[in-house]
Amino acid sequence: MDSIKMMEYLKDLGQNNNREWHHSHKGEYQEAKEIFEQIVSRLSYLLGELDGIIIYQQPKELIYRLRRDIRFSTDKTPYNPSFRAHISPYGKSMLPLGYYVSIMPDNQTFLGVGTHTSGMKEITSRVRDYMQSMEMNSNI
Repeated sequence: MDSIKMMEYLKDLGQNNNREWHHSHKGEYQEAKEIFEQIVSRLSYLLGELDGIIIYQQPKELIYRLRRDIRFSTDKTPYNPSFRAHISPYGKSMLPLGYYVSIMPDNQTFLGVGTHTSGMKEITSRVRDYMQSMEMNSNI
């Protein structure tokens, strides 16, 4: 697995974040994406061994797309120059909580546990309700 190619692609995308460049480097994108899929596949398997609620799923069910939704964003760059995935029993679904991995160049790789709730009051409320119900059930 050549993660250097993946990081080089992401770095180049960050410097050339436009549709024309992305389409003219589709082969490099496919290679980089396949490398990330291998990483997510292995990570999902290992997390499943450690955490009983994680079941193995195809990486494509866990990986977010590069294309950004720019409709309401002040940043109009069309691509997120990182590969990201959320590993949970329900794939990319934010609930229940899961594992989030983001790979970016320049030592900005991140692996976290939980859920991303920034600006999402409904999700925050659902997480709190779920945690309270788990707490009540553990006291029985």
